[in-house]
Amino acid sequence: MFPADFYTLDQEAERWVKVGDRVKVGDSVKVGDSVKVGDSVKVGDSVKVGDSVKVGDSVKVGDSVKVGDSVKVGDSVKVGDSVKVGDSVKVGDSVKVGDSVKVGDSVKVGDSVKVGDSVKVGDSVKVGDSVKVGDSVKVGDSVKVGDSVKVGDSVKVGDSVKVGDSVKVGDSVKVGDSVKVGDSVKVGDSVKVGDSVKVGDSVKVGDSVKVGDSVKVGDSVKVGDSVKVGDSVKVGDSVKVGDSVKVGDSVKVGDSVKVGDSVKVGDSVKVGDSVKVGDSVKVGDRVKVGDSVKVGDSVKVGDRVKVGDRVKVGDRVKVEVKWETALKWETALK
Repeated sequence: MFPADFYTLDQEAERWVKVGDRVKVGDSVKVGDSVKVGDSVKVGDSVKVGDSVKVGDSVKVGDSVKVGDSVKVGDSVKVGDSVKVGDSVKVGDSVKVGDSVKVGDSVKVGDSVKVGDSVKVGDSVKVGDSVKVGDSVKVGDSVKVGDSVKVGDSVKVGDSVKVGDSVKVGDSVKVGDSVKVGDSVKVGDSVKVGDSVKVGDSVKVGDSVKVGDSVKVGDSVKVGDSVKVGDSVKVGDSVKVGDSVKVGDSVKVGDSVKVGDSVKVGDSVKVGDSVKVGDSVKVGDRVKVGDSVKVGDSVKVGDRVKVGDRVKVGDRVKVEVKWETALKWETALK
């Protein structure tokens, strides 16, 4: 009978650790079975490496780092102190990871990625190439980030989010769950995006914008600063929204619409294509505006008003429904 800890030569070979040339290992380091370390690798103190880990060449690992099982690290990677990496993680070449970063299981990081300090990445996350992530960022589970994406500091991303290529996200942004962001999108600072939001390509969002749940934004849309968008809003393509605009729930905006500053739109409003709305306009609930309508400044539209196509409304006009006469236009003198 063989002892319980007896291994055949083949089994023993699988447990061996293979270390390349010019490798420097610090104090109190623990390395698991079947680990392969490349050349010119430097490992700090109090590092723990799991089983079946493969580390490329010219890798530098800081102190108090914990690496899970079945992790693959590319060449020229730099890992800071107090980093924790889960199981089945794959890190590309020329990646730089800051201090106090926590990476979940089954994460894939592309090449030339830079991750700041105190970042937390969930499970099953995929990060493309040339991505830059700021400090104190939290990324949920099942998130997919494209190439050449830049994320600012103190950003929180929910679960099942998909971010396209060449996207830039400012500081202190909060993104909900199941959000899809297209390519070449720019998001300002202090923006809050709800759940199940879909943003098209080439969209620009200003600072301090709040977007509700189940909102759909088309391509080439520009949103100003301090805009608030309600739930279940649909915005077409090539729409421009000014600053300090408030949009209610269940609003539908067509293509090529231009909205001025300080506009307030009620709930269940439908705006056609090629509509131009001036500044300081107030639109009530359940209003329907046709195509190619032009509305001046300081106009007030009451509830349940219907405006046809190719209508032009001047400045300081009040439009309201009179139940005894169906529709009344009250025009203030300039």
